[in-house]
Amino acid sequence: MCVDGKSGPLLFALTKNLFAEVKLVTLSCCLGPRCWSVASQGLRAVGQDEVLLLLERESEERAIPRCAFRLLRRLWDDASRGQPASSDLGHVLFPEGLFGSRELSGFLLVRPTFQCLDRLSLPAPPFLLALLIQRWEVPWAKVFPLRLALRLGAEFRRYPCPAVSCRSRKPVYGEVGHTIMSVLADLRNFQFTVPVVPGVVIHMLEGGSTEVRLPRNRWEAVRRLLAANEHVVALGGNFSAAADSHLVCFQREDGSYHTQAINIQHTSRKGEYALP
Repeated sequence: MCVDGKSGPLLFALTKNLFAEVKLVTLSCCLGPRCWSVASQGLRAVGQDEVLLLLERESEERAIPRCAFRLLRRLWDDASRGQPASSDLGHVLFPEGLFGSRELSGFLLVRPTFQCLDRLSLPAPPFLLALLIQRWEVPWAKVFPLRLALRLGAEFRRYPCPAVSCRSRKPVYGEVGHTIMSVLADLRNFQFTVPVVPGVVIHMLEGGSTEVRLPRNRWEAVRRLLAANEHVVALGGNFSAAADSHLVCFQREDGSYHTQAINIQHTSRKGEYALP
């Protein structure tokens, strides 16, 4: 359960038509952090989904950090130029850094699913959650955003990913190590990547079989994918709300990778994993 603070929210005008509703809240469902809740109002007018940022408050911090407003203004400016951020698993980068640190480099935008948002002041739906990401995580945000979101979920024990951003955490990925993904996607210059067809989910079932579920209205996109390379078919999956767990890519200290599963807490598992 999320418990609001005693005072009401404050409304900040960032432009004539863009506002930020700010409130300091206590999230009792998430180990009790005090957070700045920043909900946008007005982004939809320029074709951008509204955004909610929950930023863990640092000790003795008495005012909302201005970088929270920089995010909303950047989204407004980009959408006004006809370049809105993706409606799910998009990103906004600030190479110069955020919150006084060059290591904090942007935000990953995710669609809320199983996160606890009870009793929070939410933007008008549909809206996105903004998750703060670090410099070492930027390649994954660009090429494999679902992997990054799930890895953050495993780090904070929140399925599929946390709603709250923490400025003091360590990056969940370091320098790109030896992985087959380096062959399938350009993790340095970002010239090519593994295609992801909207709506496609990949489930690994009990017994070791794998099932690819394709939406009926995406046949043309799948056909183009199959014709693109006669030697290799590489396809990324989307988040699957039907699965009870997802496989997550972890990076060891030596740069190698291994896979673990995360699942919804306090629910019985059906043994159906989803692959990102």
